[in-house]
Amino acid sequence: MNLRRWNIYAAIAHGTALGLSIWAFHHYDKALTTLSLKREGIDPTGTPPSQCNVDIAVETYNAGEINFQFGIYAFFAISLFAHIFYASDGFGTGRYTSSIAKGWNPYRWFEYAASAATMTAILAPADGTRDLGSVVTLSTVTGALQFCGLVVEACLRYAQPQNDDAVRAATLTGWLLFTVIWFCILYNFSNLKRDTDTFNGNGTFVPPANIPVWLWFILISQIVYYALFGLVQFDHIRKARTPKFNYENVEFRYILLSFLSKITLAGGFAYGLIWRTRDCP
Repeated sequence: MNLRRWNIYAAIAHGTALGLSIWAFHHYDKALTTLSLKREGIDPTGTPPSQCNVDIAVETYNAGEINFQFGIYAFFAISLFAHIFYASDGFGTGRYTSSIAKGWNPYRWFEYAASAATMTAILAPADGTRDLGSVVTLSTVTGALQFCGLVVEACLRYAQPQNDDAVRAATLTGWLLFTVIWFCILYNFSNLKRDTDTFNGNGTFVPPANIPVWLWFILISQIVYYALFGLVQFDHIRKARTPKFNYENVEFRYILLSFLSKITLAGGFAYGLIWRTRDCP
């Protein structure tokens, strides 16, 4: 399998998607692209806590905004840079082919740590996670999840039996982190139905009272793609010590899944934030 060719294709695909995203968001300037986040603190005007007072006044403060369009630009740009690195064989250093020959790609997991964390940073707020602390935590956990994959591949490089315990521990930890991330996102998504806010007309994205189809689309598609990355590695573990195992097939699957997950997320946002706000002819 010619991985250089596939990485060139992937670089072109991510670069094209990045260019189209920039054009679309600038062309449709009525797109709803920002979501205000909150944090809670003690209301300085409220009753101070005391031994007999348990009802502490809490006030919600604006903790900043998540900008969806910049998030989309970022994860496409990260992957574009990574695939240029792979296609050029580590900018001419030979590091990519050397790693593939050993049966792993450590650079991919650093790429994913950045791009997947960015994807979660826009996915989670869109699907109901509105406080800054939770968004940062979920994004950080998503990044940490990728290094479980790095540990597994590092252990499988030499197919040493003594690494089996490390493979099992990293795999279990990865799926545990996956479960935590998606439990939080799904829990917050379920709470959207009780919100009274809706999309307003001043250019700010706020959670809707009636959840639109495109939010369901990005939620379901992303949980499927996130899980598929884990299943690809599970298959890698299962076949790593078989005589006919070819690591290049694993790399190809990651290349394909990476682009599909990103274009699906960006496409869902493109419809929800751009297409639905276009001027009617």
